[in-house]
Order: sequence, then structure tokens, then C-alpha cells
Amino acid sequence: MGCGLGLAGLTAAVFAKSASVVFCDREPVAIHCALSSAAVNGIEVVACSDLDTNGGAVKVAGALLDWAAPQELSQQVDTVIGADCLYDPDTAALLAGACRVLVRGCGSVVLCEPSKERALGCRQAFLTAAVENGASRAEVVQLPPGIIDDNTCCVLVVAAWET
Repeated sequence: MGCGLGLAGLTAAVFAKSASVVFCDREPVAIHCALSSAAVNGIEVVACSDLDTNGGAVKVAGALLDWAAPQELSQQVDTVIGADCLYDPDTAALLAGACRVLVRGCGSVVLCEPSKERALGCRQAFLTAAVENGASRAEVVQLPPGIIDDNTCCVLVVAAWET
């Protein structure tokens, strides 16, 4: 979600051994950068319609996605990940709605955010909107000690929908 240069998606592809990753952003250049980073790192880049979620080698694709007018992807999305997506309280509700559309009402969202909010109220706006959009879980999770040298640098903002 909001793939930027692709670090979160590449991390999922390489370390979480995801079956597939779709880099989403409203900016085509960001998607291009993320897909280029994947290719340089030896990850196969394919069209969204050619993603295989049944295992095998990890494949990645890109899709334009505007939080204000989200569309479902052709594949089921079980987890949405993002980093540094909560920067404007006015767009936090749009992000929550887009996440619900992507997971089709059954899946999880994990956003890694700086411990100190860039704009006060973003996290709460996202969490409130997630619940209003039917999320059964919406919370801020502190990272356990030892995960990162300075464990005060970031938190996880988590929302989940269950059917």
C-alpha cells in the first residue's frame, strides 16, 4: 500500500516468503521504482493476472491504486502492508476504506509507522475509520524489545477484518 520505492513489499517477498506481492500506489513512477528494485534483486516481475498464489517462486506485480477510489484486485489479498502511510488525518479514513476493499472484508493490515506521529491524529483517524468499515480489530502495537536496536523508533498500526 503506497509502495514508494518498494521496501515493505520487497521485505515481504524475500523474508516472509509471500507467494505474491502487489505493489500499489497512485503514482506510476513509484510502482516502476518498486518493480525495478524487485527485478534488480532477482524477483520475477509479472502482470497482476499472472500472479500465482499457490506457492512456487515469489512473483511481484504492480497496480495503480488511489485511496479515494479503490478497486479490488483480481487476486484475493490476505495481508496489506505499508510503511509511512499515515501522514495526513484527512486521508487516513480513505486508507482504511481502501484496505477494506483490498482484503474484501477478510484480511489484515499492518502499517509500520514512526513512534512519533508526523501529524497528530492520523493513527486514531485510521483506527476509527477501520472500525467504521467493519474491522474486528484496530490497534497500535508496540514492538517488543530487541526487535530493533532502538525499539522506540516505530510502532505497528494493525487492523483486521474477519468474515
